[in-house]
Amino acid sequence: MAQPPITRRVNREDIPAAPPWIDIILVALNQFFDTTKAALTKALTFDENMDSQKKTLTIVAGAAAINNTFRFSITMTRRPTELIITRVERVAASYVPLTSAAWADWHLEQNELVVDSFHGLTAGETYNVTVRIF
Repeated sequence: MAQPPITRRVNREDIPAAPPWIDIILVALNQFFDTTKAALTKALTFDENMDSQKKTLTIVAGAAAINNTFRFSITMTRRPTELIITRVERVAASYVPLTSAAWADWHLEQNELVVDSFHGLTAGETYNVTVRIF
């Protein structure tokens, strides 16, 4: 990640020839610097700062990807254009890694996102799948 700018505050002494009213502007400018620095260095999150939605579902994988379907309501302020699979975890007594890439075919129906097929799962196994839409 890029580092915040080096300039963190502008003081009256930095611009001695400025008129007296500049103090009002400096207060607002320095508040902006402080807020921006805090945001860029202390955990911007998707949930608090991006128009996105995260959804976790449990799927029992079917014999074919076309059998792995699900849908959920969109709560974003705009219609999503992207879906990212952020986690696919097999529900088992011990960790078992996926053996192929997971991907999904999807479309929008009114205020719902519909996954038409979810690929890369082993038939009969149960998975917790987390996706994020933008």
